[in-house]
Amino acid sequence: MHPIPHYPEPGSITVEDLPEGMRKFGARLIGRIDEAGAVREPYGVLDEALELIDTKLTEQYKIDADRVYVLGHSMGGMGTFTAIYQHPDRFAAAIPSAGIFFPWLDAKRIQDVPIWIFHGDADPTVDYIGSSHPFQRLKKLKANAKFTTLKDVKHNANQYGFNYTGDDIEKGYITEYASDRVDKTDHIWDWLFRQTRSRQVEDSALNETLKGINDRFKNVDVQLVEWPAALQENLGELKRIAFMATPVEKSEGKLPLLITLHGGGGRNMSLNQQLERSAKVKGLGLAELAEKDMILLEPNTAAPFDPASLNIMLDYVLATYPDIDTNRIYVMGHSMGGRGTWTWINESADRFAAASPNGFSASYSGDAEGLARLPIWGMVGGADKPETIAGVKGMVERVREAGNQRVKYTEFPDANHAAANAAVFSSVELVDWMLGFSKVD
Repeated sequence: MHPIPHYPEPGSITVEDLPEGMRKFGARLIGRIDEAGAVREPYGVLDEALELIDTKLTEQYKIDADRVYVLGHSMGGMGTFTAIYQHPDRFAAAIPSAGIFFPWLDAKRIQDVPIWIFHGDADPTVDYIGSSHPFQRLKKLKANAKFTTLKDVKHNANQYGFNYTGDDIEKGYITEYASDRVDKTDHIWDWLFRQTRSRQVEDSALNETLKGINDRFKNVDVQLVEWPAALQENLGELKRIAFMATPVEKSEGKLPLLITLHGGGGRNMSLNQQLERSAKVKGLGLAELAEKDMILLEPNTAAPFDPASLNIMLDYVLATYPDIDTNRIYVMGHSMGGRGTWTWINESADRFAAASPNGFSASYSGDAEGLARLPIWGMVGGADKPETIAGVKGMVERVREAGNQRVKYTEFPDANHAAANAAVFSSVELVDWMLGFSKVD
């Protein structure tokens, strides 16, 4: 382990105060730092480069202003840190290799810029702490950053980093993540070109909303789950981020997984709008209200839910989160989410211990006998459209006729479609009922 030294306050820095590996470059910046920790004079080369991008290059080429990236090694690694510090709103992502981000600079300025840091822990030229220390600061801020340590690598981290295709545990090439919002794509160039400046704006709003939810919630911790790029290619219309809630106080052993599918209104919402809505009248709000020892996952989609995409998603989730009890997986939804639940269990009933498809006009295609052993609870508003009420009733009757003795039906008196949605996603009784079943029963 490399010790993290105590650094002086801004305004009292001298070259001698810096670790040896930082002194070479530190001397060039000490005179440029004011008492607030800001750089007094911008680097002329950087400003000239940005001006060139904004003028001649933009005129000559079709440059996407939301996809401007910066990377560098050694002095260029320090320059990369400096570039995003001076202009955090200009860059879609950054890759500093064997660089330094000085301790008197405010890491909050760069916390929303996607950053992938590389450094060899045997670097004799630029001390490893030049990268590890800023990453620890970013980690405390839950920043959008990741850091790959290259064990026994000297000052040639760029040879590995700029060709990186994934961790190698045997060699000691390990990547750490500052937060759950980091894109975990492991191919360096795939990761880089997935990042956009517009995504930064969206992610910044998401994290602000997420913080407010977690400050308000007492029983669960909410996090964002971003699908890796290679996985996203196979997820159809599923959006890049899902929401997950885990208990604040987790008991020992594996936890059940409840998957909630949202309605059609979420298709055209931004992820931030969906996050806010989920905390109020969807899955996240239900997880907080139920106060159960379980994991809740809410995927988001821009189109009707597709069972094939959902199965690929579930395979990834089970491989990534080994604490999930595979015998206690449940799915529920209302409206479009109810139909998604129904179509999914028709194709993959063996994956679930119980299900609750609600508030939709059921299609009766499929083999009802395949659902004869799956506990199912259908709910609908008594003031919903007649075809919706008939659909849920018909679904329940058809499953019963197939021999299912563990099927229930609830009709909320005088509840329209929206009121029924609120009733479904505030039903602790429903959660208790589902959690009472296991595939081994």
